[in-house]
Amino acid sequence: MGDDVSAPHLYTVTAKSSNTLNELFLHLERKSYLTNVAGSNHKWSALINSKRVATFNGNNKRPEPNGELSKPLSEFATDGVVRINFKYNSAPT
Repeated sequence: MGDDVSAPHLYTVTAKSSNTLNELFLHLERKSYLTNVAGSNHKWSALINSKRVATFNGNNKRPEPNGELSKPLSEFATDGVVRINFKYNSAPT
């Protein structure tokens, strides 16, 4: 069993549709949503509709720059809702 048993596995945010994806990630950074992981070379992937929209290297709380981050949330919404899943990618061994 991992040590994240008490981690917030669901977090709901209300945001304007004009807010960018990057603004949402900045909010999550302020809330320390992504947990720190011991070691190095691991990553978190942020997925919307099974498409990777951002990558967080190591324990960085800000995603690596990419063209998706400046898009408004409305471009990712389905019925006015954006669902982001974070996938942990362990370091290669």
